[in-house]
Amino acid sequence: MVNHVSERVQIQKLGKLLNNLCTWILAFIFTIFVGVLTIQGAMTSTFDGISIRTAKFAIGTFVPVVGKMFSESLDIIVGCSLLLKNAAGIAGLIIISLLCLAPAVKIFTLLFLYKLISALLEPVSDKRITECISGIAKVLSVLLITVLGIALMFFLTVTLMIGTGNTSMMLR
Repeated sequence: MVNHVSERVQIQKLGKLLNNLCTWILAFIFTIFVGVLTIQGAMTSTFDGISIRTAKFAIGTFVPVVGKMFSESLDIIVGCSLLLKNAAGIAGLIIISLLCLAPAVKIFTLLFLYKLISALLEPVSDKRITECISGIAKVLSVLLITVLGIALMFFLTVTLMIGTGNTSMMLR
């Protein structure tokens, strides 16, 4: 904005550098997050499957007389808890989608309005004003990408938590 308001102070290159820096940092953070989430999800499901098998063995071996019956009922308990976890997870994903949709729609609407105002003012106003409004639209587009990226990260985390329980049941 400063670049377009004043003719003496020009910091356009600095603005482009900061914009590119923000974009690269966001891409790096998203990549690291997805990588760590994937590795953690694969390891967690393996440990969960081993824990369930260990609990079944311990109950079946160390509890006299009714240990085998309790050991077999552990499968039913784990299956029912998995069903409840999946239902709660799906409800959570729907709620997360609705929560993240509202700010994204607001930012997108503002972005569209600034671009429209810039296009409509171009023939009738000074070039600096339209460039300033267009610069605000560019900043809003980076903000929109950031909000959508964070929403995706949140969505992936919940999805991985749901999938981890399902994978541990398969590993049994």
